[in-house]
Amino acid sequence: MRRILIVLLVTVCRAASAQEVVPSQVTLAEVEQKFHPQDTSAPAAILYRKGKTHFELSSGGWRLVTEVQTRIKIYNKAGYDYATKEFVYPSYDDRISYQFYNAFTYNLVDGYIEKTVLGPEGEFTQPLNEYRTSKKIVLPNIREGSVIEYTYKMVTPSFARFPDWFFQYTVPVNYIDYEVIIPTYFTYRNFLSGKADIKQTPAHVIKTKHYSENVVNYYARNVRAFKEEAFVNNIENYMSVLKHELTGAIFDNGETEFHFSTDWHSVARQLHDDEDFGKQLSYAPSFKKYLKEIVPPQIPDSEKAELIFNFVKSRMTWDEWEGYLARTGVRTAYQSQVGNAADINLMLVAMLREAGFEANPVLLSTRSNGLANYPSLQAYDYVIAAIEDGDKITLYDATSKQAAPNILPLRALNWMGRLIMEDGTTKEVDLTPQKSSREVINISAAIDASGTVTGRIRDQYFDYYAFTFRETYGGNKEEHMQKLAKQYDGLIIDDYTVAYKDITKPVVEDYTFTHNNIADVAGNKIYISPMLFFAKTENPFKSETREYPVDFLFPFEDKYIINITIPEGYVVEYLPVESLFSMGQNLGSFKYSVAQARNQIQLSVTFDINYAIVLPNEYAELRGFFEKMMAKQNEKIILKKA
Repeated sequence: MRRILIVLLVTVCRAASAQEVVPSQVTLAEVEQKFHPQDTSAPAAILYRKGKTHFELSSGGWRLVTEVQTRIKIYNKAGYDYATKEFVYPSYDDRISYQFYNAFTYNLVDGYIEKTVLGPEGEFTQPLNEYRTSKKIVLPNIREGSVIEYTYKMVTPSFARFPDWFFQYTVPVNYIDYEVIIPTYFTYRNFLSGKADIKQTPAHVIKTKHYSENVVNYYARNVRAFKEEAFVNNIENYMSVLKHELTGAIFDNGETEFHFSTDWHSVARQLHDDEDFGKQLSYAPSFKKYLKEIVPPQIPDSEKAELIFNFVKSRMTWDEWEGYLARTGVRTAYQSQVGNAADINLMLVAMLREAGFEANPVLLSTRSNGLANYPSLQAYDYVIAAIEDGDKITLYDATSKQAAPNILPLRALNWMGRLIMEDGTTKEVDLTPQKSSREVINISAAIDASGTVTGRIRDQYFDYYAFTFRETYGGNKEEHMQKLAKQYDGLIIDDYTVAYKDITKPVVEDYTFTHNNIADVAGNKIYISPMLFFAKTENPFKSETREYPVDFLFPFEDKYIINITIPEGYVVEYLPVESLFSMGQNLGSFKYSVAQARNQIQLSVTFDINYAIVLPNEYAELRGFFEKMMAKQNEKIILKKA
């Protein structure tokens, strides 16, 4: 198993005090600053970020409240995105709220600071669909050199899901402070990870009129930007962050104490007894009558499982909410034909169990949610289905119409999941794809004396390549043609067809093309790459070192079979030589074979990456491999007029 623990669990307790070092008003020096003194390439910088999370007790019960003040310097146009702040939250829960206030933009005008207030036209609340609402602000009058400020307040009744607090971002942070105030009724464990120098004040107790609270301050200064690189899972996994996990709560009568997950057995037991998880699976017999209609008698188990899986996929519509707890319940969701991830996939587990399979749910954290490295329900946000057959485990996710057995939506490919079995026990499940997905490109092309290349391409996508094509484009041929034309500048496509509907077969594209920009004509010679416009020109791995894994999502094999007819009256003066090189530990290989037969040049290229995850200690070899491969792909054929 190829894994790495990406989280450093540290608790730092120091007797120190966080001193206010940021002026209460934006200064002339902040507005005049042209670049960040410690990171001159930064498009923006967080000058000041101060937050507080505390509890409020109302007639409806406890509410978790987080208030954040932020001041950001924008150095250039690449930093304009920081002038927009957005939250997305459930439309169906009116107890959740977000509020923005004290939002301003500051600019330097004739040597003075001009202050622009955010007006109603810059604040937007709109439904994204039936289930999600967006609350967003766009700061006004943004230009290079602007300083912006805003404060937001978010309120939720879910005190079990304590907000994560990040001390590091993709831009530098000058000053950051976070205060946590928790009533003594609640007990949390905290997890501090990352490499920023985060200081913590000793916890102390304050008393209010009705209860006591524990107070802790965390702060950091001059935190370097976290530089995002190619092929990273979720960069927030590797940033410095503070997380809280609820471990206990004492309610009003003072007698009943609830303890939450402290180990994997506790996690499994708690879920097994949960009305919105384990109890949903007890409704399996209620699907018996439907299974009689779905599954013909006396068919093999492999076909039976796929029939049930395809039925749930086709019947149900995912409401685009993750979640490992059912929102409406499997029986209600079945009738309405709409549900969240738990409604749909717990329904699938229940049906598979009723059909006689050893089926269980697999708890996981989606890529956007981060890694789940400790036993906590708060670390997870998704659930899929699994069938065990001896040592073999087959994974299913019926939220996507394009998914197949062991072909999960990309959001679910996040290292390890946690299988929750009927007896309340649990074990790890590797979510990383092991089988290589292939793309096979066949090209028949001809080049004329002016350097124009014409031809036909047949492109076949298998497994995850096919899944991502279907998820992204479906039947929208125009959209994919536009993507190809943009990706390969100068490409003109005609006679485009695509076969994609049968998910048991590869996606197949077929089209003719013309390209005027891939051959250089100089005097009586023509220079052209044998890989035409498919040659990669730039190494995606630019940094000399890397502190976190390279994540390719899935192993893959790219194969190119290219035949080029040279123009009449020309001969081959130079042909690149064959080449074969590979990385250690069977990480990957590159095979390049080229030959001439009369007026035809025949090229075969195969590029393999055999593991979805490449670890940091293997990065230098991977980077060198890509550098060598780029150089080989960009060698030229030289044609000379006879």
